[in-house]
Amino acid sequence: MGLVNAVIGISTLIGSILASFSKTPKSRVRVICNCLLFSMSTENFLLAFGRTPIVWCVGGF
Repeated sequence: MGLVNAVIGISTLIGSILASFSKTPKSRVRVICNCLLFSMSTENFLLAFGRTPIVWCVGGF
């Protein structure tokens, strides 16, 4: 559980840094919705069907 939380924290930090340095999109709502759709669909799929912490780390990242 600690490894999975650490990977999720590191990926959140990396994503925040990337978002800080990227240019401002024309439609922020569209970017947020598309990112959430992609990340939640892949993460929920891997977390639901994965049985090992490594798969959970990949899903969390």
